Amino acid sequence: MSWRLNSFMAAIGLWSPYRGSMHDYQRHIVVSGFIEQESLETFLHEIFHDNHGYTDLSVCVLCNKPPDLSMKRLLKSKQAVNRVTYLQGSVLSLEDLSRARVGRAAAVFLLTSKATPDDQKQRVDGHVILCTLSVHQYNPEVPILVQILLPSSQPAVYNVGATSVVCVTQLRAQLLASACYCRGVQTIISNLVTSHSPPVKDAAKWLVEYKHGAR
Repeated sequence: MSWRLNSFMAAIGLWSPYRGSMHDYQRHIVVSGFIEQESLETFLHEIFHDNHGYTDLSVCVLCNKPPDLSMKRLLKSKQAVNRVTYLQGSVLSLEDLSRARVGRAAAVFLLTSKATPDDQKQRVDGHVILCTLSVHQYNPEVPILVQILLPSSQPAVYNVGATSVVCVTQLRAQLLASACYCRGVQTIISNLVTSHSPPVKDAAKWLVEYKHGAR
């Protein structure tokens, strides 16, 4: 009896709620790469904003590690609950690509780590390139939208199947350079690419006017 009980407890220890699969009936996108709580929260805010009308869309987060405390709080938040599925796995694994239903996904987003030190950026971009190739080989039809850190990595990412590529460091440099010629241009661009909700009822007058202009 004790041997069976020990085996049962060991099996429970191996089980994880993040080892499941996406449901076949869900229309969804897959987000993978270097998943950080702040970047994922920004991403979910945009994808689920009322301005875009994606009311029937679900998000599958495929990450190689289980969620930490801050990520769990995000997954239980109002914007994520019942709409975001977190799976522990990697896009480099055929089994995990199948669990995430990449074969029928509407799109795949591969995020990068924006806080990467300079001496590690090439390694991080190399990993993103491998992830892009893996997804493209599994499903050549799915749009793959990729973030990278080095401008020199762009040709390689496109060559392995990326549909759209954003170089984070290049974008930052261009915004800073533009600000030298036109003060405040980075704020204007940020407002153009960020979805804004109406301010709360008791918000200050300047905030109401600012939000109205930003919309």
